[in-house]
Amino acid sequence: MAVNKELFILELRSGIGGQESNIFVEQLLKMYYKFAIKNNWGFEIQDINKSSSEGIREVRVKILGLGIGSWIVNECGVHRIQRVPKTETKGRIHTSTVSVVGLPILNDDYSSLIKRKDLRIETMRSTGAGGQHVNTTDSAVRITHLPTGISAMSSLKSQHRNKANALLNLKTKIEKNIIYLKKANQTLIRSNQISWSIRTAKIRTYNFIRDIVIDHRLGVTIKGIAKILNGNLEIINPLHKDYLNVI
Repeated sequence: MAVNKELFILELRSGIGGQESNIFVEQLLKMYYKFAIKNNWGFEIQDINKSSSEGIREVRVKILGLGIGSWIVNECGVHRIQRVPKTETKGRIHTSTVSVVGLPILNDDYSSLIKRKDLRIETMRSTGAGGQHVNTTDSAVRITHLPTGISAMSSLKSQHRNKANALLNLKTKIEKNIIYLKKANQTLIRSNQISWSIRTAKIRTYNFIRDIVIDHRLGVTIKGIAKILNGNLEIINPLHKDYLNVI
């Protein structure tokens, strides 16, 4: 039985910390890329906004593969970084944040959502200009998608053409509604995951001074930040091991 691959958009944005935050966005991007390669996932940068000095302000990545949804839920939220920047002359520890958002993307082929049993097709007399033929032939067609109540109509002279035209118009209307709802849903997901990138909403801390990574959601502390940044996220969450080499 074939298993459908999942498609997600992974968004990384710099938060508190200026340049240090930008630098860590780039480090996290490389970390996720290495983890994706281990999983045999597709990893494609869709949009990137680089800093004028160093690092990345924002990046959107398309990830395609199996098991992404189960994994990405633990990555979404605010990642906190504590370290001494290269430009710090007094050895002070700086705290920065990066926000991570995972947005599920549905198949854009909406035609499969429109089933014949869900359609009510009505014929009626055309109105308007067109002469005697139009006034005496039930050529106009209206098709209603019963689950949504969305309808479309075509009133050309040919009833056959009207059915095809009305169905095409109906598909267009439904697609526009789905796209609108998807965008609204993604906005809600993004807002819930990030909580405006405040420090109290952190889900993971990367403490370079102690060389540890703390996953606050899982209650796990791992020694060795370099291992994590090298894409070994399975040592944070044992479930990650189940995602590797599944394709």
